[in-house]
Amino acid sequence: MKRLLYAAATIYRLYEKQRTGIPHFRMIATVIFLLMLHLTHIGLIFDIPSYWVFPWSSESTKTIQWLNGGVYFGILFIMGHLVFNRKKIDAIEVSEKSINRAKIVLPVYFVLSILLMGVLLIKRAIEMGKIH
Repeated sequence: MKRLLYAAATIYRLYEKQRTGIPHFRMIATVIFLLMLHLTHIGLIFDIPSYWVFPWSSESTKTIQWLNGGVYFGILFIMGHLVFNRKKIDAIEVSEKSINRAKIVLPVYFVLSILLMGVLLIKRAIEMGKIH
């Protein structure tokens, strides 16, 4: 948990240093986005049905889909706010070297995670016979 809090504090300091609006919210959104990417990776690797992880039904109306998604991600944001509250994040010392490293590592990590998801999706489509 200490490493996760340190990583979150580094991301927070990076956004704070860049003087972008609402660094705490952006840090929570970044962590949740990465969490969702990794849950998708795990689901694709272990063949877990998507409805076990994501509240999605294509048979529902668009209003219900948006409402379910809003509630789902709202709960995740509230949990993220509780876990990564500003007092905890501000109490963690982050070196300038870590912030500079995060400038390079974070975008590369995002790109590699999305590429991995693409590869896993193609692999899944081949296994299902959708791609020959």
